[in-house]
Amino acid sequence: MPASGRSGSVGIVAGHNVALNSGVIAGLEGQVDFFRYGSSLARVDAVLLGRIGASFGDATLVYVEAGGGIVDDSACYVLCLGIEQAVSDALSVRGEVQASGALGEDMDGGKAKVRLLWRMRLHQL
Repeated sequence: MPASGRSGSVGIVAGHNVALNSGVIAGLEGQVDFFRYGSSLARVDAVLLGRIGASFGDATLVYVEAGGGIVDDSACYVLCLGIEQAVSDALSVRGEVQASGALGEDMDGGKAKVRLLWRMRLHQL
């Protein structure tokens, strides 16, 4: 049961996409979410996901992801479906539905996420 007071989360997303051909991308992404209930840190979820998606123009990406990590303090597998819309070269908005299950068991968890992403582009030297 969450403690009384404000609750919320903040996360970090890091990854890389590669264009396989016109309109199809593949990538790898790590997500770390920090959850707070009341005035204390309640838990940290961390997952590593492989991604395949379709891009529509330079601004919209529809994707599916699969991978694993730690969710709700348990080792798990994770499946995601999402859409990301670029707002500018550096900002995008993402909506994602994520389902998870303990390793060797049926899916029993899930969450919907809306994220504002700031993109850093690393250039090769």
